[in-house]
Amino acid sequence: MDETGHWTGACDSDGYPVLYWKGKTQPVHRLIAELAGWDIEGKVVMHIDDTPLNVRLDNLRVGTQAENMADMAQKGRGHTASRFKATEIAAIVRQLKMGVSINQLARATGRSRKAIRALLSRIALRDSQESAQGLLDFTGSITTA
Repeated sequence: MDETGHWTGACDSDGYPVLYWKGKTQPVHRLIAELAGWDIEGKVVMHIDDTPLNVRLDNLRVGTQAENMADMAQKGRGHTASRFKATEIAAIVRQLKMGVSINQLARATGRSRKAIRALLSRIALRDSQESAQGLLDFTGSITTA
């Protein structure tokens, strides 16, 4: 952790800090809450500022999965491509074409790698469908003599 309480170590594929503890990889924010004596059994540990790398105890709170989902909806968080703004999508695609990695894009945008990969998959699918439709339109316009 750095002096601000932000994690600088290993993260999982969604950008959440992890540590190898008691024989398995575990989320750091859950470990911190548990070591502080909080009852987290069957509950989720949420980041108040929605920044997974901010693992300070005063940035964490315990709640139910339903509370977590309601918080996510209220704040407009989520992993769906529809939540990306058009300008953000354009910037991500442009940077990817310039060689910026998905990990770097995730850090720069505050999105998870999973969300960026899902967005890129949707873009690729849309582009392939448009190409296929264009091919069908072209071949449909050919007439035999």
